[in-house]
Amino acid sequence: MDRRSFLRRTLGGAAAVSMAPAFGSMASGRAASRTQRIIGGQVYPRVPIPVDGPDVVMICIDDLNDWVGFLGHPLAQTPNLDALAAQSMIFDNAYCSVPLCMPSRASALTSTSPANSGILGRNDLYAADSRAAFDEDEGQGGYRADGAACLDEGICYEDFLDSKVSVFDHFWLNGYRTAASGKVYHGWRSTDFDTFDARIQAYRKAYVTAITEDATFTQVGSFKWSRVPTESDHYDYLIANWMRRQLSPELLNRRHRPWFLVAGLFQPHVPWRIPQRFWDMYDPDAIQPVADAV
Repeated sequence: MDRRSFLRRTLGGAAAVSMAPAFGSMASGRAASRTQRIIGGQVYPRVPIPVDGPDVVMICIDDLNDWVGFLGHPLAQTPNLDALAAQSMIFDNAYCSVPLCMPSRASALTSTSPANSGILGRNDLYAADSRAAFDEDEGQGGYRADGAACLDEGICYEDFLDSKVSVFDHFWLNGYRTAASGKVYHGWRSTDFDTFDARIQAYRKAYVTAITEDATFTQVGSFKWSRVPTESDHYDYLIANWMRRQLSPELLNRRHRPWFLVAGLFQPHVPWRIPQRFWDMYDPDAIQPVADAV
């Protein structure tokens, strides 16, 4: 099968629910219940009965680039990714419009180019109402994994996502049971998914050791750039174990809907805090700078 046929087969029936709001306009923003979602002021109903569709697993790997064995990297040892690639359709001529985290995630999740979304960069400041929104969510028993980061020129990332039907919304509206863990996108809430791994904040403490006790995840300058003590405490290890539990025969046999499962792995994003055995796989002297690097 070629790439074009693959896309036709996998995406051919994708537009119906995402394009068709049901009951007209309502308040702007996003709201959810078990039977519908309000997105960008429009009401979208969820398919009320179980659907017959394939299970879908989406894995987001932060800053991976093309540093993998199956794409010809001379040093990278990635046997599991290579094995997956051997059974997969590979797009080896794909480029992001803006090589930054937020623009790329917004594009991938909503099929909106940065030129149209206006999300072209990011700053490290959160919106003035983010803290209040966070407290409100916690007070109502909700859980917010990230603040509402507002970007360059006043564009708010969370507001943008609230106005679009995302890939997660699409699967949920089409009757899938959705679940997520890890770093998938900024500004998400526990209500975005049927099942949400709310221990993500505790995971972060396992893979980042700060010099000061009150240092936060965004204070990169205060990180100790070293190795984590045990592999089982590593952020990505815990997310992988969470995924394995969601896909266990016990849970799969009890379900009434197909799964859409999302895992956001942090490594190889800096800081490179990884178990010692992975450092030992490489000879530092064999790692050369990229040609013409500044």
